[in-house]
Amino acid sequence: MKRWRPEIKELAFKTLSKKSDGMFRWVACQLKELRKCLARNVERVLGELPKSLDETYMRLLEGIHEANRDDVYRLLQCLVVAIRPLTVEELAEILAIDFEDAERIPRL
Repeated sequence: MKRWRPEIKELAFKTLSKKSDGMFRWVACQLKELRKCLARNVERVLGELPKSLDETYMRLLEGIHEANRDDVYRLLQCLVVAIRPLTVEELAEILAIDFEDAERIPRL
């Protein structure tokens, strides 16, 4: 984004401001995607932005590689039921557990 021409930056600013409907999280997600774009593609990408935060999250989930989906699903399950925010180290521990080997999982 630093190398974008000023008119491209202005277009991105105006488009994000107009389409955001006051949702800062939506803007943050779109900026993350726009950072991956070459300047020549920004205008096209701005025209294809998801309309809502739900659609944004759906695109993110659909972008998860098939090989990683089970792990992502397991992490999301744990995050949803956790009584406090989990640390990166705790999330790594969750991924280290082989849930397919039921004999090695401790019983509570």
